[in-house]
Amino acid sequence: MDTVNYKGNLKNLQLENLLIKSICEQIKNDFPNIEAIKLNVELINEICNIIEEVVVSKKLKNVVKIDLFYKIYASLFGQPNLDMNKHFIISTIDYLHFHNRIKTISKTKKFLKFLKNIFFTKK
Repeated sequence: MDTVNYKGNLKNLQLENLLIKSICEQIKNDFPNIEAIKLNVELINEICNIIEEVVVSKKLKNVVKIDLFYKIYASLFGQPNLDMNKHFIISTIDYLHFHNRIKTISKTKKFLKFLKNIFFTKK
């Protein structure tokens, strides 16, 4: 079967969906009791850093990163949890951003392995 090579906005959407799916699968595999980490600051920071790295490395354009974060969070914990915790999430992301904790970390081995698994492993 031939693969479709999307361009422009469809390419961005395809990569976003792949990213959402991969992050959610990884986190659910790593943390069986996912409800216990839904307000974990380090989890929020890790997701933000992954989004930053993918946007930069894949040269995605017109991506609203906070919306991408919300999609990931809603996929992990459900829309009601997102709506209920949005104020906490926004203030946490603002705090992390203000203190320069959200940044691209392309030299981190763990992250490179994660990206490799997301984008280069054929299933």
